[in-house]
Amino acid sequence: MILSMTGFARERINTPQGELIWEIRTVNHRHLDLSLKLPEALRDLDPLVRDLVRQGVSRGKIDVTLNFNATTAVQELKLNLPLVQQLLATSEQVTNLSNAATPLATIDILRWPGVLQSNEADMDVLRQEAMTLLSHTIKALNASRKREGEKITAMLQSRLQQVGDHVQLVHAVLPEIQRVHQEKIQQRFTEAKLELDQTRLEQEMLLLMQRTDVAEELDRLTAHCQEMQHNLVQGGAIGRRLDFLMQEFNREANTLGSKSISPQTTKSALELKVLIEQMREQIQNIE
Repeated sequence: MILSMTGFARERINTPQGELIWEIRTVNHRHLDLSLKLPEALRDLDPLVRDLVRQGVSRGKIDVTLNFNATTAVQELKLNLPLVQQLLATSEQVTNLSNAATPLATIDILRWPGVLQSNEADMDVLRQEAMTLLSHTIKALNASRKREGEKITAMLQSRLQQVGDHVQLVHAVLPEIQRVHQEKIQQRFTEAKLELDQTRLEQEMLLLMQRTDVAEELDRLTAHCQEMQHNLVQGGAIGRRLDFLMQEFNREANTLGSKSISPQTTKSALELKVLIEQMREQIQNIE
């Protein structure tokens, strides 16, 4: 399976504590670049979130956002009644011991640390809900990336087929092209009324063969096509490997163009470069 580095997923859930919404956006990048935005109440999930995302995504620029919309009940305040009762009892004891002592006022009790508490539900349950939802979001993200990866794979296989067609075409026409150029050399000797020195003619023919022999380049292009097809079938995180193969493809196409001695092979070399560039652009998005 091949995954694209471009994807998006958004999942939400309502809990007794409030609404949780995860959003994950990914684009292509040479390495794994992870950015998190978490609400303050769930900030301690940061390392757990990073570990879980890394298990699902190995490369790309990833923006992960968690929104938490607390319910009204969560935001309401409640009294810590045991603490209030303890404060009142202590205040009464102090008042009984000294006539100068003033009983605690209501505002003083409310200001006492721990008297007013948020009506927060069990945060452990909320964290568990958030992490479970994140797992679902990563699965949805990878499903999206898989669909995009399938489209990229189909495009690459189509371009590979066209590269193979051009390689076969050049293989087929090359002997005839070389024969025509050999005849042209002989004709030039004749038109110049030069004595046909067999040794000199053989040297010219040998130079022509060396300059125009692209069999090695064509063989390497064929081997690169086979290697790339193998990687596409194997799948996995193959983006960097395919990017390297594109450099090798391009090198052979350039050599083929530089050795061209006919409009037909020049056209094939140019078409190969166009096809290789199209594949290279798509490969930039493969994980």
